[in-house]
Amino acid sequence: MRRMELPIEWLPTEGRPEQLILLLHGWRSDGRAMAPLAQALRLAFPLAAVLAPDAPLAFVRADEVNGGEREPEIGSAANAEPDLEGDSGRARDRASDRARDQERDREPDFDRDRDLGRMWYSIEGITSENWPGRVAGCLPPLLAWVRAQQRRLGVGPAATALGGFSQGAILSLAAAQQEDGLVGRVLAFGGCLVAPPEAAPQHTTLHLFHGSSDEIIPADGSRQALAWIGGLQGDATLDIAEGVGHELHPALIDCALHRLTHHIPLRTWRAALGAATAARVA
Repeated sequence: MRRMELPIEWLPTEGRPEQLILLLHGWRSDGRAMAPLAQALRLAFPLAAVLAPDAPLAFVRADEVNGGEREPEIGSAANAEPDLEGDSGRARDRASDRARDQERDREPDFDRDRDLGRMWYSIEGITSENWPGRVAGCLPPLLAWVRAQQRRLGVGPAATALGGFSQGAILSLAAAQQEDGLVGRVLAFGGCLVAPPEAAPQHTTLHLFHGSSDEIIPADGSRQALAWIGGLQGDATLDIAEGVGHELHPALIDCALHRLTHHIPLRTWRAALGAATAARVA
């Protein structure tokens, strides 16, 4: 992964940061798009460092470079059928095709003289079969970048939150699966797990946020992720905003602030229950 620019790097006005919040943008976007969420988190956590990098890959128009990107992000692994095994892959592909058709004429109005946005991985020719591999290919350098920011700013994993929207949410969830305990919390807006997990993180809490009217990555992606993580005894929450589409909506940002300030991680409860049991035995 090439060096990532940091259009948003907000540090406490005084002293070293006590928390670290890292925010990953969506497909064909950049770190500036995370500003509404970053500002809300900065106000709620004034002692936190809030960073939102640009993804390392540039979007290129298909009419400018042969083979360039043009499809929008495909639908989630759970957007077609509740049963995601076996023949449901074909249903997922059909739902993905519908999402692409709906978005083909809705490209953002970018100035052609400017960068047309960034992406974490290419979606050219992506399918439900090769999607997990593309996500996995991004993880080693991304995990290294997260650890580098923790070292640079002197903040440990438990006090770090990794958030993202759309493609950034997918990577945030995958990072927690790849390295349990890399961060204390994940904030996933409009994302999904691209494959069923073999185990659930035990040292990271996953907070899922979705719009009920999301047609790019439908809310069933987050519902399925919650079911998978819960079934593996992991710690996850889900908030769905009615009538909201594929966006960082203020209602979802408010949900994230509530979860960060009110949710007690399952691992904390387990530790407290274990201590209480030990005291009774003693």
